[in-house]
Amino acid sequence: MKYSNYNNTSPTSIKLLPTQVIKYIGNPYKNYYRNGEDIFSRNIWDMHTYDGKIFLGAGNSANHGPSPNAGRVPIISYDTKKGLFKKEGIVAEEQINIYRTINNELFIPGHDATQNWSFGNFYKRLRNGTWKKYRTIPKALHLYDIAYFNKRLFVGLGLNRQGAVGVSSDMGRTWNIIKIGNSPSRVYSFLELENTLFAIKSFSAVSKRKKWSKVQRKNYFSVAEYQSGTNFSARFDLTPQVMFPNTKLNLKKSKKIIRTKKITTSAIYIGAYTANDHHSLPFGAYIASSLHVKHTNIFKIPLPKNYVPWDTLLKGENIYLLCYDRKNIVVMHTTTANLSQWNPLFSFASPTFARSFEMVDGNFYFGLGSDIKSSKQWSQSELHPQTGDIIMLNAKDINTAKRNTENDRNNYN
Repeated sequence: MKYSNYNNTSPTSIKLLPTQVIKYIGNPYKNYYRNGEDIFSRNIWDMHTYDGKIFLGAGNSANHGPSPNAGRVPIISYDTKKGLFKKEGIVAEEQINIYRTINNELFIPGHDATQNWSFGNFYKRLRNGTWKKYRTIPKALHLYDIAYFNKRLFVGLGLNRQGAVGVSSDMGRTWNIIKIGNSPSRVYSFLELENTLFAIKSFSAVSKRKKWSKVQRKNYFSVAEYQSGTNFSARFDLTPQVMFPNTKLNLKKSKKIIRTKKITTSAIYIGAYTANDHHSLPFGAYIASSLHVKHTNIFKIPLPKNYVPWDTLLKGENIYLLCYDRKNIVVMHTTTANLSQWNPLFSFASPTFARSFEMVDGNFYFGLGSDIKSSKQWSQSELHPQTGDIIMLNAKDINTAKRNTENDRNNYN
């Protein structure tokens, strides 16, 4: 399959890999979301390695077009050794947005249940490869994230007009629901740093807050710090300007934190505007080494102006950042020993961006996506036909590109 016909215009300091080395693996959700507006539901929202396989997320939980409320969604894995896709089950959700490995077990938070809203769901993969649904979280419309901390399970929730955190001391059989402030801002993610867990709501736009009640506006905050048991404290000091430093923010848009990963004594995350209900439009990537009161330490990862960061990946001491520069997919790299020094690892031409990526045995896998500018006025041309493609770049070609780049640098010097 000819992957791209873009001209090879190299980004900074790295060889652009020839498109013939990009291997097309397949489009596993095409059987479920075939044509027209359903192409949007083939977006690969997440890729996650577990048990020697890559697990994929798709569907669409947005209430507006294209392809709104597109559940139920099949759970599909890709066996990198056998080269086979497999349907392992199905979730009663409109979208699989994220996977999390907790205590060596694989979980899916129920992003938007297709059942009634009496309970929210989460799913756990069993040892025999089947999936079990836990429908135990009271009145949870949305589960955006799931985490394990201090021998408790936590879920980030969107209740009816309320952000909250669910806390379970029995691995999800029963829950305490803690409302995080009075505002309708939902809890989109958790950030673990310095043996502390933070629940991150949306950083709501000023125009939206004007429509809230006085009670909702009073003492509004976006970040809550876990204390103990079921107690969270408001962190009024962690404003958008603090969490997204050196960034010119659009004050008319709400913001959130996504793709969080713990890195030894630090954490990496992507800042994004909320878009089309539950989706995200990234604007920067950040490293936090401290969120202590009056002693925060956060820096923005330096990227060229036109680079959009879409995903983060941690493999041992190596950290990778997936970017798109309107023509090329670019993977940036650093190590846990030098978090401030980021360099492009490789890039290749692509007609559309990748929302997610993974690495297995040194080989990189990418899940292609598409996006729209407006859910009220979108066109079919915005939905790239290669949405949902899984493509792969093997370690040999990456290493060859790296050697060529180093040779070029040495010859130049």
